Amino acid sequence: MMPYPVWPALNTQDSVVADAEVECLGSCPPDIATSEHEEAMPPTAKTKKTKTGPRREKNYTQKEDEVLCSAYLNVSKDAIKCANQSKKTYSKRIHTYFYEHKDFMSTRSVGSMTQRWSTIKREVLRFCGIKNQQDRLNESGKTEDDRFNDALRVFEEVVEHPFNFLHC
Repeated sequence: MMPYPVWPALNTQDSVVADAEVECLGSCPPDIATSEHEEAMPPTAKTKKTKTGPRREKNYTQKEDEVLCSAYLNVSKDAIKCANQSKKTYSKRIHTYFYEHKDFMSTRSVGSMTQRWSTIKREVLRFCGIKNQQDRLNESGKTEDDRFNDALRVFEEVVEHPFNFLHC
């Protein structure tokens, strides 16, 4: 056990507050005179905290991603209901659409779907930008499949992970 650092002595003549009036809130230096004579206390065992909140669910499946993309596309097409509504209402409508049109077991929350959609949208927009860049290069002799494969390769080089949303 490391000894306590030596604290500089306070000049009691300059002190405005008497020692009896000062309350230590746990950050005060130890009283060196008493700490030398006291026995060292053994460290107490830390208790393990149990997490009572929601746990992380399994990763989204390909089918869940497809239904989620369909939900966002179909809900956003409705110009009458989508105009001037809050983000919370919009997310609830997507959640409702997702559960009405899925044919598999899923217990995703509104927040989980919103987060997943933001990930899908970000990655797809990155890939589309890279794909458009490959198309604008207009390299002679390259087919559409070649440009697509080049875009996949460039995406992996730039973002440092493969594009995982071809199904979207």
